[in-house]
Amino acid sequence: MRAVGSIPPCVGNGIIMHSKCIDFSPPRVSLPPSVRVDKSQREFLLVLAYLYIRYGKYDEALILHRGLYEFFRDDVEVLLGLSFSLHFTNRSTEAMQYLEKLDGVEIEGRCQKLFFLLRSHVAWSLGKDSEARNDLIHYLWLEESEVRKHEANTGKEVEEYLL
Repeated sequence: MRAVGSIPPCVGNGIIMHSKCIDFSPPRVSLPPSVRVDKSQREFLLVLAYLYIRYGKYDEALILHRGLYEFFRDDVEVLLGLSFSLHFTNRSTEAMQYLEKLDGVEIEGRCQKLFFLLRSHVAWSLGKDSEARNDLIHYLWLEESEVRKHEANTGKEVEEYLL
């Protein structure tokens, strides 16, 4: 027997729902065209999202990254952050779609290593073992070459100091 005022259940998307259910699809940011986000605000929001990730608040980081993506669709750091947030909120397929947008893009510095490490992790979770292994090898090669470069520079500094 149904409670008075309850809504009859229906089946949708493989789960039991009712006609007045909450929409759990990703929110779309719809701001007036006059709203702009400048680079300093972008930096602040990226740092805030990083802190959310650091303390395990992936859903909050995802909200910030989705908002940043609306303004900075081609930004490497925003795409990496969005992919990271998606992956750690169990949306690895969507995370891989954003990582694929970075294929062929010139990525420099720490973002390059992060890209290969993150893509390896996402690929592994999607069962793409050979892709994951290749990306991990590429990450380790970049890490090792950076260590060798640092060691070479340190050796030169010591040599100059001793002379």
